[in-house]
Amino acid sequence: MNFWDFDWWDKIAHVGIFFIWSVLVVFGAVRKFPSRSRPKRFFAFILLSGMAYAALTEILQELFFTGRYGDPVDFLSDSVGVVFGTFLAKSWFTNRP
Repeated sequence: MNFWDFDWWDKIAHVGIFFIWSVLVVFGAVRKFPSRSRPKRFFAFILLSGMAYAALTEILQELFFTGRYGDPVDFLSDSVGVVFGTFLAKSWFTNRP
């Protein structure tokens, strides 16, 4: 497969969807838990839960849906969206006056 045959728009969509998901989760969690009551591994849990959700969607596609298949590159794209979204949202929402 060469560079131009790769389905870039699909991967960008995966990154974008999971970026939005993680920003919304961080936003809701930061509002729910003020900084003093937030657990130490708070953002690590959000990262791991986002990646677990990404893995679950790919596994379920592979096992239960006809005409669909689980793609490790989709999982990687989802994980990139989760990481970027979590870290950017953390810096946006926790460093506000």
